[in-house]
Amino acid sequence: MPKALSIEVTEAGLDPFQERGGQNNKAGNRFEDIFLTHRVLKHTPNYLHAEIEMSFTEQAGCFVDDVVLEAAGLREFYQLKADKGITWGENNGRLKDRFLRQQQDCVANGQDFRLYA
Repeated sequence: MPKALSIEVTEAGLDPFQERGGQNNKAGNRFEDIFLTHRVLKHTPNYLHAEIEMSFTEQAGCFVDDVVLEAAGLREFYQLKADKGITWGENNGRLKDRFLRQQQDCVANGQDFRLYA
């Protein structure tokens, strides 16, 4: 009878870069979940009384995509960073570029929008 193959992965088995990346990802996801919950609780009373449909999307697949709120014809795009060390110009202006590209996309599609970091 063949032996079963058992593989166990533990944090101790990760190299330091993988471990740091995993912890950053976990912290970022928690931050996004807490932020999304805050936005839902903040907006729900206003939209319920006015009978306005709203939707929230995480990881929306656009340039500024961590959280997207859509209600009453307005789209709010949020790029959330749990790391206070990330700057607008870091990585050759990557964050700034993402915001400019999102703005161009919204304008081209005639959307009423707001962008937040």
